[in-house]
Amino acid sequence: VLNGHEGGVRDAVFTPDGQSVITISDDTTARIWSVAGNLKQILSGHGASVNSANVSPDGRHIITASFDGTARLWTFDGTQQAVLEGHLDGVWQAKFSQDGQYIVTVSQDTTARIWNRNGLLISILQGHDREIVSANSQYLVTASGDNTARLWRIDTLNKNLDTLMLQGCEWLSNYLDNAASAKERDRNLCKSIKQTVTNVQK
Repeated sequence: VLNGHEGGVRDAVFTPDGQSVITISDDTTARIWSVAGNLKQILSGHGASVNSANVSPDGRHIITASFDGTARLWTFDGTQQAVLEGHLDGVWQAKFSQDGQYIVTVSQDTTARIWNRNGLLISILQGHDREIVSANSQYLVTASGDNTARLWRIDTLNKNLDTLMLQGCEWLSNYLDNAASAKERDRNLCKSIKQTVTNVQK
């Protein structure tokens, strides 16, 4: 018996290696247990019920989604690595793409959002009229209470955003390199963007 949550347990999932179990609860936490029932870690940080937990394909990270409007990325030692903020209502679900490079969140605000592994927002998918309750990826399929499902191409969305960011850096490069009023952190902005795009595309 996995006993310790202080609110209802919404779900329990095995890790890909079958050696651990992750539980999520109305007590705002997720918990990692050994298959022998020993508590290994408490993932604490959400401000409302946790609705889903998903493990990355490489088995190194966990993404949780909550009614507090965020998803949170964790390592198995309990370290919170990123907070995915931006949804205007509770987040029903967060999942990794099949290659582990993207995170998809779906929300009561009727949007789905695609993020990279660093928590950077890549795209907002709009079109549903009611809350989205499910998603799957690499092609992304969203399903909604508006009686429709929609199919999206993640790779196309990502390439379009990457192109826009890189083009913007090209337009700003002369100013950032030469303007006396440009701050040092601004001069390094495009270096950070180019590195992020390179890492995502690997």
